[in-house]
Amino acid sequence: MKKVYEDNKKKRKVLFYNILIIISVVVLLVSGYFLLKILVIDPRKNENTIDEMQKIYYSNSFNLENLLQINSDIKGWIKIENTPIDYPVLYSDFYLYHNYKKEYSKYGSIFIDSTCNIDTKPKNILLHGHHMNNGSMFAHICKFADLSFYKSTPVFTFDTIKNKNKWKIISVFKTNANPEHGELFPYLTSNFKNKDSFLEYIYKVKIRSIVDTPVDVNENDELITLSTCSYELKDFRTVVVARKVRDGEDISVDVAQAKYNHSPLYPDAYYSKYGGTKPDVTSFKESLKAGKLSWYKNKN
Repeated sequence: MKKVYEDNKKKRKVLFYNILIIISVVVLLVSGYFLLKILVIDPRKNENTIDEMQKIYYSNSFNLENLLQINSDIKGWIKIENTPIDYPVLYSDFYLYHNYKKEYSKYGSIFIDSTCNIDTKPKNILLHGHHMNNGSMFAHICKFADLSFYKSTPVFTFDTIKNKNKWKIISVFKTNANPEHGELFPYLTSNFKNKDSFLEYIYKVKIRSIVDTPVDVNENDELITLSTCSYELKDFRTVVVARKVRDGEDISVDVAQAKYNHSPLYPDAYYSKYGGTKPDVTSFKESLKAGKLSWYKNKN
């Protein structure tokens, strides 16, 4: 009787270990699949999707009209030299997690903020893109905080269905999306009440800039804002703002004049973590009166 009990005990033990081994193997296989999917399959699928669009776009002399036949939400194309950024731009937050085929994708697309109607010619076009670990989408936007990188690429291209334009960078800054880190800066503003509110916005963008760019700006200019996630603190953003190259203007920028801003304005929580002193901030009109705005060139 005792022998039978011992035999059954051994069998149960063997069965338990066999089940444990099977479960471990299954977990290992599933984990391996998901790791393969994250590191290889998904990036390759996204690359293939982008390649498809680039072939269509560039084989038709940069004609966006052909892309509209594929998806009417395609509103433009952005290309930034010295980065992988060479993508179609779609409209609405739907594309935060969808590609141009409207398929789910964690990479999403570069897209225009749903509050910004590009067809009504906003003063400030608002673009979003994910900061992907493999360097795709808008990850390289963060590189503009480095002076040498900015100097290598002070101008980029953003074309729409109707216009082909170059844009000169005027500001690169870090900001918060979490109110716990300080007062929120409403940088995602596409239209303004009047000239004064537009100039005040530019002032607030410039005082935050990590790089002091040698590009003048005035009330007649049009802007584009590129925004992506940043990881200095939770829910931080890196933002690049540029103005459209004016009619007849030289597209070159004298980058030798560019330098780091010795005291850019950061969110309050940034100083708590990294130190530094918050600069004094006034307003556009006060700074202009004090002669502190070398970047403002009134063309009226």
